[in-house]
Amino acid sequence: MNIIVFGVGDYFNSRKQTLENRVNIVGYIDNNPNVYGKHIAGIPIVKPEEILTSRYDFIVIMSVFAFEMRQQLIELGVPKIKIKSYTEFYGELEKGKLTVWFGKNLNQDRRLSKILVIFNFMRYSSAFTLNLNIIDALKKEGFEVSVATAAGEVACIKEIQEKGITVLTYGNIHFAESKELIWIKNFDCIIANNVYMVDCVSEISKLRPIIWWLHEPENYVKSTIELAENYCEKNFDNIDICAVSEKARDDYWKCDNSKRIKILPIGIKDEGVVAEKAEEKKIVFAIIGYVGAIKGQDIFIEAIGRLSDAEKEFAEFWVIGHIGDVGYGLQIQEKARGERCIKILGEKNKQELSELYKEIDVVVIASRTETLSLVAIEGMMHSKVCIVSDSAGIAEYISDGENGFLYRSESIDELANVMRWIILHRSHMNSIGQKSRTTYENFFSLDSFSQRLKEEIQICIRDWNS
Repeated sequence: MNIIVFGVGDYFNSRKQTLENRVNIVGYIDNNPNVYGKHIAGIPIVKPEEILTSRYDFIVIMSVFAFEMRQQLIELGVPKIKIKSYTEFYGELEKGKLTVWFGKNLNQDRRLSKILVIFNFMRYSSAFTLNLNIIDALKKEGFEVSVATAAGEVACIKEIQEKGITVLTYGNIHFAESKELIWIKNFDCIIANNVYMVDCVSEISKLRPIIWWLHEPENYVKSTIELAENYCEKNFDNIDICAVSEKARDDYWKCDNSKRIKILPIGIKDEGVVAEKAEEKKIVFAIIGYVGAIKGQDIFIEAIGRLSDAEKEFAEFWVIGHIGDVGYGLQIQEKARGERCIKILGEKNKQELSELYKEIDVVVIASRTETLSLVAIEGMMHSKVCIVSDSAGIAEYISDGENGFLYRSESIDELANVMRWIILHRSHMNSIGQKSRTTYENFFSLDSFSQRLKEEIQICIRDWNS
């Protein structure tokens, strides 16, 4: 089968291994002019219009903005039948293939309620960390937990297996009809932890109680809903819909305000590190998360550029997270080369990141939009000073200058001014960090979260049964 891949950014880089040696990729196209002329496995990346004379079976869109890109291809004259989103294409490749990865030292207690948590694609990211915390909260309340996903990196699957959790992979889980999902009847309640399950949640609700938990921003929601087939005809009546924050709920309502959506904030296990740092050591500012435009690493680097050379002498700036070698990732690497004080540290697993937190002083959330920010919550847990874009949902928990700092989204000068103030007033950091830690304890501890989640599961099961 010959395919053309549309989109060579982070989404593609994290999923390309699921297609390798299974299909013949004959071309790569992208809307980013910065990647034109570059090659992947000897194949050039070109403009979408330049590929139209090629022979192919399908164009596979590898981006969260598949709807807009599909419309673009249709306008270029590509037949709709030859356009597939990645989840749709991969689901068709894997339809009917259920794989079970049993948890290590599995000790199932049949007296406990059995909960299935459905991930999106499983890889090291803030979403993966979020799901690990959901697992911890469920286990704390005595539930028997399993995980399902369309696909995932083997390292992630093995990490969950080590927790004694069974992982089920089913490539067509996003688009599965109820007859494909009979195995879901083995569970008492399902938690679908992403908006991308929009095509499947109503099918699951025919079989078992389900909590559909939303945490994606408006543009992701809009693209997902527009891409969903027969969205208006789907039955959401038996689905318990929750959002991780008021911003997440409002972002969904901007696309569809007909749904009743409750607020269910996340919480994380307390693994805070306390490390004494010598006064003479440089202040470490870190931006953490996959390197993509929505996360605003470019804003972070541009703000660093506004600092004076003297100010930079007192600080280091770390970029931590998966970074590709084309597109936005390449741009960030090129921008960073001009600043000796910037370190590109790449992707880190949980243990490695925990070690890095011992050196980090300030966590920067430069996201252009974010419904909460797990990274900010982790920073608070570790008693770090957090600088937060006001477009992030976590901003509602920040009192500027008290338990953290706020700046207007995408304002490079405001972010630079906050970093400058911290460099010049480092004696205040300990007090602000302590208040940051108190915010975590009051709102995002695992104890409070696990109890909220347990209550929501009980409500969901009761309402579905009635």
